[in-house]
Amino acid sequence: MSLQARLLMNLVAGGLLLAALAYDWLGNLAHELIGTVMFGLLFAHNTFNRRWYGSAVRKGGRDLRAWLNSATIAALAAAMLILLTTSIIISRSLFSALPIASSFGARQLHAQAAYWALVVVAVHVGMRWSMIMTSMRSWLRLGAPNAGRTWILRVVALSIAAYGIHSWTVIGTSARL
Repeated sequence: MSLQARLLMNLVAGGLLLAALAYDWLGNLAHELIGTVMFGLLFAHNTFNRRWYGSAVRKGGRDLRAWLNSATIAALAAAMLILLTTSIIISRSLFSALPIASSFGARQLHAQAAYWALVVVAVHVGMRWSMIMTSMRSWLRLGAPNAGRTWILRVVALSIAAYGIHSWTVIGTSARL
């Protein structure tokens, strides 16, 4: 798969994670459909990046950054596995025909795992930010880094981060973790 397709797939998966958090606006069926597509994209993401797992095990924790990267991916895998498992348990639309009893505890665990997944995905993306920007520069066929463009993109990124922090406090996400 081309680099552009992989970047787009990852962007869509991240957008779907955010969209899935709008459960009250979208309703249950849309939430379950979004989650199912997101998990399909995550499966593809891990399939395309499977070589990393082998090289990470072989190389081990070379330094603090490598150790933090592995810990972040382990936390993300745990959150996503909890989300996947609880999704099937509490499903009222797509998987409701399965003979699994739903529980209030599973719903709470699902919601908590979703908020933690959002935090860990942000760390995961942040740790790869320079690689993402290099890939985007290549994809868009931009030349060498340009100081003006760099500052404009930094202001845009800072604005998005500031709005995210504002939303975090308005919604009261800290209390949900």
